[in-house]
Amino acid sequence: MPSTLSDKEVKTPKPAEMELAKEASRKLAAHLHQGDNFRLQIKAGRSFEELVLPGHAAKMLLDMLVEMGLGNAVQLTSLQPEISTQQAADLLNLSRPYVVKLTEEGAIPSRKIGLRQMLLLEDVMAYKRESFAKRSEALNELTALNQELGFYDPPFDNPLVKK
Repeated sequence: MPSTLSDKEVKTPKPAEMELAKEASRKLAAHLHQGDNFRLQIKAGRSFEELVLPGHAAKMLLDMLVEMGLGNAVQLTSLQPEISTQQAADLLNLSRPYVVKLTEEGAIPSRKIGLRQMLLLEDVMAYKRESFAKRSEALNELTALNQELGFYDPPFDNPLVKK
């Protein structure tokens, strides 16, 4: 069962913890290769032990350290491989009725279990990536058109605008 915010203690990192997190994130990022297993050596007292993390877990650890380095509190939430329409709506920042509509239109595959509609987390995240890519492409096209028509003169080089 997924944990909720009230289930866990949430603390904002103190300045010393922020600095440790910044330093650790820089070192971890320098050695992290996405998709590879990641080996860490842990020192406890006089003994050393090697810990092997899946690449995805190491990336999550890096994300957590970056957020802590920025002074943000971090919480880990688990999700089952199959989620409800409400959980999908929360992940996509959409209303539940709209997610139901997307499933009815076939934009996100789902299956019925009794009266409940369930979606594979993998399918929801694929929809999120595709939707973001389409929005980014449309924004790039709109920005380019505005620049071409002289309505938009960027004050700086925008990394989102392809030249």
